[in-house]
Amino acid sequence: MTMSLFKFVHTNRTTQAKIPGKLYIAGEYAVIEPNYPAILVTVDQYLKATLKPLGDEETIRLHSENLDPAILVYQPDTVVPAAWRYVCASIKLFEQLLAEHKIPLKPFSLSFESELEAENGVKYGFGSSGAVVLATLHALANYYEMRPFNSIILYKMAVMVMLSLDSPGSFGDLAAESMGGWVYYRSCDREWIRQQLEVFPMSTVIAMDWPELEITPLEAPTNLNLAIGWTGQPASTYDFVERLSHQISQNPSPYRQFLRASQVCLAKMRQAFDQGETSEIMKEAEIYRRLLTYLDTIYQLGMITEEMQTLIDKSELVGYAAKSSGAGGGDCGIAISSSPKNRPLLVKLWRDHEIELLPYQVARPLNIR
Repeated sequence: MTMSLFKFVHTNRTTQAKIPGKLYIAGEYAVIEPNYPAILVTVDQYLKATLKPLGDEETIRLHSENLDPAILVYQPDTVVPAAWRYVCASIKLFEQLLAEHKIPLKPFSLSFESELEAENGVKYGFGSSGAVVLATLHALANYYEMRPFNSIILYKMAVMVMLSLDSPGSFGDLAAESMGGWVYYRSCDREWIRQQLEVFPMSTVIAMDWPELEITPLEAPTNLNLAIGWTGQPASTYDFVERLSHQISQNPSPYRQFLRASQVCLAKMRQAFDQGETSEIMKEAEIYRRLLTYLDTIYQLGMITEEMQTLIDKSELVGYAAKSSGAGGGDCGIAISSSPKNRPLLVKLWRDHEIELLPYQVARPLNIR
């Protein structure tokens, strides 16, 4: 008999959840490996989920103008349209969690509104797939007043959803978006998680301490000035990770060198955050950019596009440390400075080269309790 590690109370009232977008500051690609860290930041562009009870109806209805089809009736054992797979997998996991506690999933409608993409539907690279999983789970946890419930529990549930979909990512987006603000993240071994799920109920695995996992809020120095540039080209994390995995299998030595250097760089960057030293954060961001360039050159990934190189070069002209953020191949780049003095010059240089400054701020920590 499964011990009740969590408590659920069906509230039968409308609930909402807001999940911010994320950007990588450093640690991309290395963080895919267990026990390798990354530093991320969340931005004040959100994916919002609204869950409403449906009373006597016996269906679960889903709606989003950003997905195709825009309306879907959830049926757990049917083929799901690709656009809805993250939402449906999240509902299925929560339904299984409730079943472990002998609680049925009541009918509801769930709708989504997203600020994580441009008006034309092009994604900025803020981590929309992870955000939709987190928003779905958070809305359901609120609907059932799940206790205990916090950012780490939300992260663990979301990781299980991603594992059920064989996602190849690092889950850094889940860590940052479940916490909010500036975040230091070190990943757990996904094979260990899978092994535990083969032996123990889901609720037991959620309640376990996951070895090597660390999700720690960071405080940025007050003089740290962050600019986010959009190159106009969306990129697929999945494609780059798959390409890298294939290349590593043919020639692993450069990747091992990259991992060792990454670990040193992230340790120094974390120390710089702890000590409030923006100049050192800038220095380590530049070092990590060179590490990514090394990886890109050795494995011919196409990570640093011409537009991204322009973003980096123009940023450095006015005293910013700049790099791509995330998988590369497009999406966003970041530029960091210890002063906002040259920001107008940066914006002009970017605009002259068709790089859009995204006018977003760092999101507040979520403080999920």
